[in-house]
Amino acid sequence: MVYVLGLTAAVLLAIGFVLQQHAAEEEPVALRFSPYLLVDLLRRPLWVTGIVAMIGGLIASAAAFAQGAVALVEPLLASTLLFALPLTALYHRRRMQLLDGIGAVVLVAGLALFVAAGRPDGGSPESADMIGWAAAFGSILAVVLVIVLLFKRFGSLTEAALLATAAGMLFGLQDTLTQAADHLLTHGIGALLTSWIPYTVIGLGVVGLTFTQMAFAAAPLSASLPAQTAVEPVVGIALGIMLFDERVNTSLPAIVGQAVGIIAIVAGVIVIGRSPLVTGEFHRIAERHHKRVG
Repeated sequence: MVYVLGLTAAVLLAIGFVLQQHAAEEEPVALRFSPYLLVDLLRRPLWVTGIVAMIGGLIASAAAFAQGAVALVEPLLASTLLFALPLTALYHRRRMQLLDGIGAVVLVAGLALFVAAGRPDGGSPESADMIGWAAAFGSILAVVLVIVLLFKRFGSLTEAALLATAAGMLFGLQDTLTQAADHLLTHGIGALLTSWIPYTVIGLGVVGLTFTQMAFAAAPLSASLPAQTAVEPVVGIALGIMLFDERVNTSLPAIVGQAVGIIAIVAGVIVIGRSPLVTGEFHRIAERHHKRVG
């Protein structure tokens, strides 16, 4: 059942991301990096449909996490990328390049290897104290702040990747808080509603979603989604170790496996980042093909 829930979540998230990106790219330039972007997007039925699909994916992913280990569920969710790239190519009525698929497979396989080699296990949200949460928030928000201050100095492709990285970090923190919220719920709805955690989860979701839409508006989906796909689970796992005292395998083969996994993740992001669908080269490819046919 975990596999079904995880893959269902991945498909729904992919559909949601594709629809959101195509709605966001039609936004006026003046709104693309504005906090009012989400307000304007709410008027677009395509974007709202994408949000509904994404919410369905989040519900399915929460159900998957409730039934399976992080090491199993995270790679299943990362397969969102494998569905999103062909869907966005189909939407544009363009053929997906072979390297796009190779890059996506390498990235997802690298993430799966990283998680499987580390095998994070054990731990409990009860282990987290306010000092730990403060350190987690401080480190994440510091990096996000640097990205916010610097991202406009780069071209649109780098802007999209940086914004998606910021979103991935915030969503990784949100994932960790969601686990803590699930634990609180075992003590009753009152314990959950009187805690700061569920409201922070919502706040992080809104801010992360805003960064995601800014990234979608700046460049094609394949310029941003790989970074977000890679960063979110890595941050979530790191915070689980830091806050919940989760244990990871530290044997030499496990460390080597994690290192190879990280290298594969980076390589996958780089390969996809050079895709014609990302760089705009597909326009020139189409023009050359049209001239040859003509």
